[in-house]
Amino acid sequence: MALVMLPCDMPWWPMLQRHLKHLTTPDCDHVSALQSIHNLCNVGLDPDERDSPDLTVFTVLETFLAEVSETERSHILSSTLPAMARRALNLRSLRPPSGLHFSLQQQQDRVELDRDFVASLLAHLFFSTFPKRTMKTHPTLQDFNFTNFFKHLDQNYQKAKLRSFFHYFDLLELNGVPSSKIIFSRQVMTGKEWLTIEDWLECGLPLCPLIIRHEGRLDRATSEHLVVCFSSSRVGGQVLGGGSSWECLQLCLCPEVLSALLFCEALEDNEVVSLESVLQVSRVNDPRFKAALELLDTPVMLSVILMDAENYTKLPLSQYEEDNFLRELNKSLLGFRQRIMPPPPPTTRRLSPIGESFSSTPPEPEEAATVKPLPLPQPLPQKPRQELPIQSMPTINPRRRFILLGSSGECLPISRHPASRYSSCHSSDDGEFFSARTSISETLEEEEEEGEGEEGHVRNYSEQLDTPERRCTFAQRLREALDRAQSSESSE
Repeated sequence: MALVMLPCDMPWWPMLQRHLKHLTTPDCDHVSALQSIHNLCNVGLDPDERDSPDLTVFTVLETFLAEVSETERSHILSSTLPAMARRALNLRSLRPPSGLHFSLQQQQDRVELDRDFVASLLAHLFFSTFPKRTMKTHPTLQDFNFTNFFKHLDQNYQKAKLRSFFHYFDLLELNGVPSSKIIFSRQVMTGKEWLTIEDWLECGLPLCPLIIRHEGRLDRATSEHLVVCFSSSRVGGQVLGGGSSWECLQLCLCPEVLSALLFCEALEDNEVVSLESVLQVSRVNDPRFKAALELLDTPVMLSVILMDAENYTKLPLSQYEEDNFLRELNKSLLGFRQRIMPPPPPTTRRLSPIGESFSSTPPEPEEAATVKPLPLPQPLPQKPRQELPIQSMPTINPRRRFILLGSSGECLPISRHPASRYSSCHSSDDGEFFSARTSISETLEEEEEEGEGEEGHVRNYSEQLDTPERRCTFAQRLREALDRAQSSESSE
């Protein structure tokens, strides 16, 4: 698996160390030093981008420092920034022995990170020492730099985000670094674990107790709670830009969560990310307008779940489509269920995030592991239900059959069977469960048998497959891919 290139791995590390050491001296021109670091490290892979440095990056930061009180400015320049520079200088000694690996799509993983190492990464985030990433060069990763952050410092919410970030380093200097490690894990609901509409309808498992409180706020959660942050698929969204959403604020109230932006690929429809033992260092009131920041003297240790919910603002009725609410149900189940050990990585796994080179990545040894799959829900043995026509459900596109995963091309089924006039909870084969692969195979066979009469039924499968020729080509490619996968499994 590919390793993240850290600033200490770059050829300009010795020169960067000199700039960071200069930031710890009392007579330092801090804005000039930050500009020098930016000019040195702001290197990207996109050949179309200009190579000339942007000399206006820290203009608004300079204005911000001039407008704050003398006490606050003196504290930032003489205490906070030197402390951050010292932590940045320790990056090489704090780096994990095996390096920092990317968290790739469709690959479950769990890693424990030293808090000192995470603090050093966050210091480098502020100084913008990581190579620049763009949507063109790294479409599934965030740009892990503050380069675009400072441009929005004229907004109150942006000032609150920056002050919370500074307060994190002040607390580490004042109280010391907690000994507990930060646990990052990526949870993936595989095709065998994926629950269809029928699985949810037939589930007879009891629900957990639910307590509803009419008062309280999310940023006042305690260590006993699991905090759910509805994030973007690319975790963090515009947090390092001018974002003012609750996701952006939550990540700055808990700055250690920002470290996930460095190595975590974008979430897909069957994935969530969790971080345990992260510190919340502040709270914010009226974030959109006054953005009054409440700095905590004693940080709160939290567990945070990052899951991306779809935005149905433009078409609210689409949230009732089967594939959409099935996605939200399964993603919520994945986020709230008890953690399981990740399975061994597949032999055909990607070694590197999209846009990242892995030519120098060393091979990994295979390890055997025993994984307990998610138990399938059991059908209810109670009295029979009233037969409800499927078309009575509020759905716009009831004929869509799969949720397609972009990274692997796997199709997750919406239903175990083709849509019929009655709910399949009364099907005779309740005990059967079809994985994504078998569902695809059977669906393709049924389409061949049904012929022309099914053409209108399949038309909504994909917006792009709008002609019979393209549908046949796509189906043929699916069959060939499945045949290759089955032949490779049989040969093993």
